[in-house]
Amino acid sequence: MEIRPMMREDYPAVQALYRELFFEMAAIAPMYIQAADQDVEYLDAVLDSDEDDVLVADEEGTILGFVVLQTQLTPPIPCMVRYRFAALMDLMVRPDARNKGIGTALIDAAKAWTRQNGLRFLELDVLSGNQRARSLYEREGFAPVLSTMRLMMEEKP
Repeated sequence: MEIRPMMREDYPAVQALYRELFFEMAAIAPMYIQAADQDVEYLDAVLDSDEDDVLVADEEGTILGFVVLQTQLTPPIPCMVRYRFAALMDLMVRPDARNKGIGTALIDAAKAWTRQNGLRFLELDVLSGNQRARSLYEREGFAPVLSTMRLMMEEKP
């Protein structure tokens, strides 16, 4: 297996993985996320960017997973220390290819990409109910920095 930059001919496989990712996320948090397809325009924008990338896990022409990385800046708020950092936007491994080290390999590639681009840190968001992903990220050295809390309001009839 090789981790390499995504090419346009990988779009169908990556879109199929995105469909599965969004379906799984919707099952975990149906009040916030719905099953959907990823826009080709989004993939085009990432692929055409000089500061963003999609890396795929390719095994003999079969895409087993992907990771989307974007360069971001901390908010321009006086109390915030300014950094350029890598945001791990999405990571997905085919269900039939899980528990084989592919997610770890994609995270290792994301770490290397972050270093190669001179970025200060690698950050991600994960659904609090996605224990499988949370466990992987914690094993790979990620630690909570900020928690989002939400108070649902009653809907008025």
